[in-house]
Amino acid sequence: MTDSKHAHARREAELTVWRPVEEAFLLFTPEGERSWATDWDPEYIWPAGGDTTQGMVFTTRWRGLETVWVLTHLDREHHFVEYHRHTPGWFIARVVVECRAVDHSTTRAAVRYDYTALSADGDDLVRSFTQEEHEQMIGEWENEIRRSLRGE
Repeated sequence: MTDSKHAHARREAELTVWRPVEEAFLLFTPEGERSWATDWDPEYIWPAGGDTTQGMVFTTRWRGLETVWVLTHLDREHHFVEYHRHTPGWFIARVVVECRAVDHSTTRAAVRYDYTALSADGDDLVRSFTQEEHEQMIGEWENEIRRSLRGE
């Protein structure tokens, strides 16, 4: 166990996307997520056009607070993407999505968040976001993606 000034937690879950892995992976890029995620509206800082590239920077609003995102690792060949997100005064998180083909038309996506609180309020938030809530959130993602792919 490591000692920490503030709360730290890892949350992991998987979801199924009924699309080939190359297509499913694109749903976890900032612009791809816009196609299915409710209230997801990234504002691109660099590159301004929102091209998915390693080092890209964008912001989103979360609970009324600005969150800064950096795409820190992109491996299209292995369907792996890593982001770091920072909600000032609250927490920083490493977000990893790894997609793997189940068959030619089905993909499993593993989604991991590593949260580190930056304040007492952040401590409360990180501690209150349980593994069960993370699994529920990822289940909601799966439902939103399914509805989007069906054109609903």
